[in-house]
Amino acid sequence: YSYGLRQRMLAHILPLSGGIGGREFSSKPKTLVLTRPSFESAERALSEYTKETPTLGLQLPQDLNLSVLQQRHWIPALESSIQFSQNYVSDNWYKGGASNLNLFMRTYFGLRYVTERVQWTNEIESKLNVYNAEKDSVHRYRIADDLLRLRSNYGLKAWNKMYYTIDAELRTQLLHSYLENKRSLQSDFLAPYTINVGLGMKYDYSMKSTRVYGRSFDLSINVAPLSYTFRATKDSHIDLGRHGLSPDKLWYQRIGSTIRANWQWRVNMNLTWTSRFYFNTSYQQVEAEWENTLDMALTRFFSTRLNLNLRYDDAVRPAPGWNKHLQYNELLSFGFNYRL
Repeated sequence: YSYGLRQRMLAHILPLSGGIGGREFSSKPKTLVLTRPSFESAERALSEYTKETPTLGLQLPQDLNLSVLQQRHWIPALESSIQFSQNYVSDNWYKGGASNLNLFMRTYFGLRYVTERVQWTNEIESKLNVYNAEKDSVHRYRIADDLLRLRSNYGLKAWNKMYYTIDAELRTQLLHSYLENKRSLQSDFLAPYTINVGLGMKYDYSMKSTRVYGRSFDLSINVAPLSYTFRATKDSHIDLGRHGLSPDKLWYQRIGSTIRANWQWRVNMNLTWTSRFYFNTSYQQVEAEWENTLDMALTRFFSTRLNLNLRYDDAVRPAPGWNKHLQYNELLSFGFNYRL
């Protein structure tokens, strides 16, 4: 307790016999008796001490500006990563092989408009995978993956987590790519490009764990029973058969159905699985893509990534073997990663 309270507690101690400091008590000698102060006396002493102690005043605004507390409707998202893998093999290595350097860059920007009845999602994604070509006598570097994707999805709430949606997407590449040991152009910007528009419904689901810190799961499925797909090229000198085109048919269109699914599972703060699924059919031909990324964070800005992309398209020129329409691309890399 305070000093004042201790002084009042000493008042309950009966005088001692004899004296203190050479001074004798006028009363008769008595035995020392210690008594505990009552609750009322202790409370009264503490109250008096509190009144005597100055307090710091807390200045609170008299008028609150509620306009500052307005809900945010525009929600941005940004993710940028630069990953690389490297392997060096000497010329006399007993099993042979070739040295290689692989560079992977991805940039994603999203902007969502969210209200009680409307969800409008806009996305821009760019991916580039470049590697040195030891076996290519014409080009020093080659492009393994080049993607520019623009997507917009406008949803009007129907009930609970269901939305009526209109979905549009444009896919193409940014840089020119050549065939191995040749100067023939394989693909270029807008050569080719694909546009897909669909009407349907979307289901959104989100979950955050209350037991494991950082664990969450986000799922979005958009089903468009009616969709329109258009593919064309601005340059007829590319490898047309690789993209499902031909010299006498530089474009095609088809009507069918489209399914899109995106999910992100954060197992914890250091492990995240992100996946994107795309399925389009005209009920005569099928085009499907399944992209998977396993991100294992080492620090806040550095991580190891495993990318596995599967693609199926029976409209393109078939390859020899059992997987004539199945395409796949796998990459294990380490590098810088920033997420907002």
